[in-house]
Amino acid sequence: MKRNAMKFMALVLALSLICVMFAGCGKSKNDKNEQGQTVISIGGWPDKEGTELDTVNARKEAFEKANPDVEVVPDYWKFDRKSFYAKAAGGQLPMVYNAGVTEIPEIMESGYSADLTEILKKRGYEGKFNPKILEIISK
Repeated sequence: MKRNAMKFMALVLALSLICVMFAGCGKSKNDKNEQGQTVISIGGWPDKEGTELDTVNARKEAFEKANPDVEVVPDYWKFDRKSFYAKAAGGQLPMVYNAGVTEIPEIMESGYSADLTEILKKRGYEGKFNPKILEIISK
């Protein structure tokens, strides 16, 4: 049971890393609303009532309270290859979105991901990620 929990945590970490890697994609990185707040759109937002939506909304509220200069905007689009490139070409990708690990190299080659190497180093994350995952998501 403990081994399964560790595998699950590794998966969550990998997915979180993928989300972070794509932060900054989509519209202009300096999008501001009328109040001057930076607007961050988050893809894959739950679209059905329930625990998952309640949890994500609570995190959004806590984040916005801790960061009053930021507005988080839900985006219900979930990654799929059929719509990805059309949304990307039209500048309609959310700033943060999930994608399958196998999709990452192609997304990187197409220029639809941000290089977060220096940001992660600056924040002390260097050397803290699974090297196998880094091989896939690094140029």
